Amino acid sequence: MPHLKQSEINKIKSETSAKMQATLRELEHDVPSLAEGAGAVAGAALGGAGSLFVISRAGMVPGLSNAGINSGIAAIGGIIGGGAAVGVSIMMAPVAALGVGGYYLMKKQKIKQQKASLSKAISSLYHLQKILMEDVDDFRKEIIGLKVLIQSLKEIGIAKDLV
Repeated sequence: MPHLKQSEINKIKSETSAKMQATLRELEHDVPSLAEGAGAVAGAALGGAGSLFVISRAGMVPGLSNAGINSGIAAIGGIIGGGAAVGVSIMMAPVAALGVGGYYLMKKQKIKQQKASLSKAISSLYHLQKILMEDVDDFRKEIIGLKVLIQSLKEIGIAKDLV
């Protein structure tokens, strides 16, 4: 394998370091991203749509008219012995649960991408280390060869004054 120039080594190190630092900064600050917010909104919207569908079908008056919504909420609340206020609380649960679920799924995806980025950067550093270790082995072989040559020259008297 060819030896790397110092400029190539520095380039690999600086690019890898920049990638790792960016990912670590992102992990350190851990500010929710637009994707996580969109996941929460999408989940909440899905939960809201489901709740609205159930409300429109559950009451004595079907549909989304004032009477339909009020009778649906009251019927849902009546399932556990409450009224319309309890029905509203029950129907908010899917909105909240799916909103949190959407946020969590997007957060999980973000963490997966961050881990992949760090893994790639670390792999790059291991590759650089491997190349440099091969260089060290090559240099050791060169030094051993030079020592053998010097010893041979000393033995035949050509380099007897050399240290």
